[in-house]
Amino acid sequence: MPVATLFPSNAAWSASETPWDSERIANLILYQSARIKDALPMIKLARFGTVRTNHGCLRSDENLLDVTGLEGDYDAGECGAEWAASELRRFGIEALVYTTASHTDTRPRWRVLAPFSEGREPAIRDGMVSRLNGVLEGVLAPESWDLSRSYYYGSVRGQPLSEVIRVEGTRIDLVEGLPEVDSVRVVGERFVDGPDAGPKTLCFGRRESIEVDPALRDACLRKVSRTLRNGVELVANAKKGSREITLHRAAYTIGGYLWSGLVDEAAVYRGLEFAAANCGIVGERGVAWTRDKIARGLERGANNPLSLDRVKPYAHFGAVREGGSLKEVLGR
Repeated sequence: MPVATLFPSNAAWSASETPWDSERIANLILYQSARIKDALPMIKLARFGTVRTNHGCLRSDENLLDVTGLEGDYDAGECGAEWAASELRRFGIEALVYTTASHTDTRPRWRVLAPFSEGREPAIRDGMVSRLNGVLEGVLAPESWDLSRSYYYGSVRGQPLSEVIRVEGTRIDLVEGLPEVDSVRVVGERFVDGPDAGPKTLCFGRRESIEVDPALRDACLRKVSRTLRNGVELVANAKKGSREITLHRAAYTIGGYLWSGLVDEAAVYRGLEFAAANCGIVGERGVAWTRDKIARGLERGANNPLSLDRVKPYAHFGAVREGGSLKEVLGR
């Protein structure tokens, strides 16, 4: 029987498992409350071990033993929870849909929990999330693919209770023929032709050369070049169990700046593929798989463009200056 892991807080210093029971989980979500959102507990359809991070956290990719279901996050503020439930019913998939603490009638925000029939290996999760995203017409946020990401449940005191909708059906891992959508809106062309194929230029719909003060442009170039170097180092040093998602996150954040004209896509591919080879991804998954993973991350990031004034506070990875080589990036 699948289980849900409950963390009392975001710190995840402790955890408890509870068997999946849609009525019981629905009541947990409905009647849970806290003074502020950050004080709410978190839920994850997975089983974790006892290995802690340096901060004592039990919730990490390395400590995830198996996945027992999927979590999908929606925060675009256009489609309501009832719509999501109706789409799940249309495909006959068992799930819970619940509104988040930041949900409003004018800006809907919700999450979906879809249990498996049994615990499964973590490697299948990406593909299964893409199936859930296909059922929901591609609206899920990119964070839904993060392997060990957990989600708050409940409401803030003084605010309306979470709306929880139970959908009866078949466990999603047992349903055949579901559509698959890898990202929110696919605007790039698919990438891999074969194991020896080189990276292609992706055709992104929103791409323009920015005209800014030269001094500001140079400052942005220095920042994004530095953050790309940091991203390459993170991928190169990633440990087994977290390296694939680290690679995807790096590509996703870089993709957010593709519109600006500051990003040399070929240099991004070279840098991330070099780092992926260092940490063992290429040896285990192959060149074609690695390049496709980079392409998918760039595509998802391009659908969520970042403004240049967010480079400093928000970019954990970044982009290489136009025309820059891998040697220049790594040598700065």
